[in-house]
Amino acid sequence: EIKAVAVHDYEKEDFSTVNVILVAPQARLIYHALKEKGEQFGAVTLVIDPMAYGLVNGEAVLDQILKALEEKS
Repeated sequence: EIKAVAVHDYEKEDFSTVNVILVAPQARLIYHALKEKGEQFGAVTLVIDPMAYGLVNGEAVLDQILKALEEKS
């Protein structure tokens, strides 16, 4: 399941079933708060690579996610 949440709504979210938290480059100011919430449930938190984000390169973002998950294991 994939879910997008507005920056001002993340505090209301249930992170208990989240595996990966992706933060848009322009929202990186809340990265640490999201990381802290995600770590409580073992989630990986990433700021999406700005180049991949700007070019709408889903394959590069997926590679970023898979690499982070592999490093976590």
